[in-house]
Amino acid sequence: MSVVTDEVNRAPASWRSAVPHTSLLIACYGVEQYLPDFLASLEAQSAWHAGYELIFVIDGSPDASESIVRAWMMTTDYHVRVIVQANGGVAAARNAALAQARGEWISAPDPDDVLAPDYLAEVERARVAFRAERMFVARIQVKAPDGRDLPHALDFKFAGPRPRVIDLAQEPEAIQTPGGNVFLKRAEITALGLRYDERLRQASDSMFLAHFLLRAGARHVVVPDAVYQYRRRADGSSIVAQQQRLIQNFDAVFSGPHRELLDIAPSPTPQWLANVILHLSYIVFQRNFSEHSPTYRMPPSELRSLREAFVANLRLIGDAGVRDFCAGFPLPVEVRVAWLAALGAVDASPVLVREVDEVRGVQLLSLFSSSPHPPEGLRIAGEWISNGALERTDRRCGEAAKSESAGASGVDSGILAVKTRRIEFVGSTWGYEHLVRVRGTTPVRLACDPGFSLELDGEALGEDAARIELGHIVPPATVTREPRLGVRARLARVMKMPLGDGARAVSRKLRSARVQHLIWALVWRASGILGFRARAAGAWLFMDGAEQRGNARAVFDVIAVAHPSVNAWFVADSADRVRSRGARVVVAGSWRHFVLAKQSRVVVSSVLDRLESTPFPASTISRTWRRVFVNPDIYTAMEYRRINPVGIDLITTSTVSEYDLLRLSGGDYAVFPDSVLHSGMPRHDLLRVQAERATRSGRPPATLIIAPCLRQRAAAADQWARHWGALLAHPGLRAAAAAAGARVQWVHPGGSMPVLDVPSWIDCDRDSRVLDESLVVAAALVTDYSERSFDAAVCGTPTLFFQFDRTEVIGAPASFADAAFTAAHSGFGLLAREAEEVIDQLPDLLAYTGREIEAQFFASDRMASERVITAIEGMLRE
Repeated sequence: MSVVTDEVNRAPASWRSAVPHTSLLIACYGVEQYLPDFLASLEAQSAWHAGYELIFVIDGSPDASESIVRAWMMTTDYHVRVIVQANGGVAAARNAALAQARGEWISAPDPDDVLAPDYLAEVERARVAFRAERMFVARIQVKAPDGRDLPHALDFKFAGPRPRVIDLAQEPEAIQTPGGNVFLKRAEITALGLRYDERLRQASDSMFLAHFLLRAGARHVVVPDAVYQYRRRADGSSIVAQQQRLIQNFDAVFSGPHRELLDIAPSPTPQWLANVILHLSYIVFQRNFSEHSPTYRMPPSELRSLREAFVANLRLIGDAGVRDFCAGFPLPVEVRVAWLAALGAVDASPVLVREVDEVRGVQLLSLFSSSPHPPEGLRIAGEWISNGALERTDRRCGEAAKSESAGASGVDSGILAVKTRRIEFVGSTWGYEHLVRVRGTTPVRLACDPGFSLELDGEALGEDAARIELGHIVPPATVTREPRLGVRARLARVMKMPLGDGARAVSRKLRSARVQHLIWALVWRASGILGFRARAAGAWLFMDGAEQRGNARAVFDVIAVAHPSVNAWFVADSADRVRSRGARVVVAGSWRHFVLAKQSRVVVSSVLDRLESTPFPASTISRTWRRVFVNPDIYTAMEYRRINPVGIDLITTSTVSEYDLLRLSGGDYAVFPDSVLHSGMPRHDLLRVQAERATRSGRPPATLIIAPCLRQRAAAADQWARHWGALLAHPGLRAAAAAAGARVQWVHPGGSMPVLDVPSWIDCDRDSRVLDESLVVAAALVTDYSERSFDAAVCGTPTLFFQFDRTEVIGAPASFADAAFTAAHSGFGLLAREAEEVIDQLPDLLAYTGREIEAQFFASDRMASERVITAIEGMLRE
């Protein structure tokens, strides 16, 4: 990498005569807002500053990092070197610093972190105590953006009060992957010829440490009192966070640096090294748990290459290395099963408790295999005491448990249903999870026929408990808390604080769980005195998101008119909506909402996270309600990542393909068939009524609506403005509208999207709610990715999708996301990539007079809300 400048803050003779014992290698890129705190923490070090040299490498940083460091270096008593070079990545920057290092020891802290005042001094003391060791590791204290202390996966290594040697052959779980808090013997690095791997944009320090440990000896000293404060950035802009989003880069990582390390390792691969490689590889799988994972946007060929490279590494690690993987963080069981299944058949699994539903009196268990079929003879194994003797019974699927002996205690449960879902990562099926719904909420054990083994004797445990029992995670260390101060002592401490700090301390106390519990207990008591508690008993709660029109509101409106005996309440996001809705509407988070939630029988929502949680402290409310998700979209393959983690008792569907997809066994969704409702979208009932009125009134559809959706990425704003601006200014748009006798209406998506220079003959609107009325009488809709195309279809309005940036927004052609979008919108409209294509297709679009597009939905009788209400009533009678 070409060096632009290389300067020191001492005269040449003074610099040459200095003999630092430690060199700090500091790579700087985009850290100007963090540098002042980092530099201040260096100045605050209690260690003798003259024993250190600080080598800053400004790696083509576009901000003021260089000027900040240069100003500081002229005032500090540290020996400081500043190298400025073209951007080459953090590995190249550290190599440039390493080449200039003179210290006996080197360390590479990140300049967006902070070092505790005794950080360097504590490491020095440990080096004196363990003179023969070559690697020392400080303790990482994770700091949230708001300053709170957060746990780190490797905290368990520092449980003792004093430095100690960790032999990775004996403690393979005590790996070291972060590099900023590590000190290494420079002579050893020189002898081994080690350099940071410049092919890696992230985790080059992890690979550097792995090579060092593999070749210099797999041991290091941990220094608990040397505290390295790792600061999480609020904007997620750190190198680690950015690279975790670039999953496609891992193909080269798996087949390059990871493979090379495994190739030079002894066979079998040392468990500590297997732990390092799998820990770093897990980033891909961890990111894949989101429906927005980059893997869904990658072309199939890249996904195939990614999987093949990783599986080749798994083969080098071996079955035992995968099975014994343990690195201080909770690896999901399904990920371990996926890795094992890639190496061969999985013939053993723990039984996990996914949910204990006290409301329904059932629990959901799961186990894993490499087969789409659950183990043969799957059954519940029960035990109880009868007449002083231990008796055992096995009950197969569907057989009720019986305990007729007086005084016997047993399990009154049976298997109610089994559903299988595939384990999908990077676009491939790796194995299967078998979901087992069991009657009863007491602990149970499962059993099966020989040929498959249920670990831990089939005992159903929570996932964390199962991991600990299987030795797959280090149990959390016991935290020693300071003695609790009395009220007077705490008040005295607050009074001594500066005014601002004292106010914040009082505010935190008022928000504490103990105080909040007391406040809501008083609210609950007062509600009984006021009589509202009696009104709230057995309530049905309805909630939508920020949108004014939602499926939950549609069902609520029908209940208010046609089912007045139902104690239905709508929970609104703002007081304005409360005033507009009447007496049966409350504000979210209000005391009335609290009393209703505490006694509700049903929660109906179009927002998933509102089905399980409330805005109130968990200690004040236990779930009493059944969960009904009135799905606002048409789901395809990827949305299962959002649906599966949430307990749902009933979910609505709108198309035949969606209904079949959610019910399918062996597919992606964990929803049981009896929880999927063949209903239609409740909010479409009103649209159908309005469309029929418009048809009977004889008013011809006379509006061409152009309504793109809001983009989340500001970087795409210029491209967005250029293409939509070109369409609005195209002379063919006016000609096509005039020929059809239609006016053109532009609906701006709002948010931060640019305001376009719209021709004066086009009607403009910035309120997307006008679409509710406009779609009913529209001649056609032109949009890009908006779900409003489904609303248009209900009204018989054809849609044209103008998708000039489909690859950037949806994903590569034939990618998982691309195929899912195509499947969801197939039959709902035409597709154009350029403004000229839109103009060419407009005449046919505006001439459309049929209503065949409505057939995409299986329910067109305006009874979707009634079907939901009937299903809820039936569910409550169970």
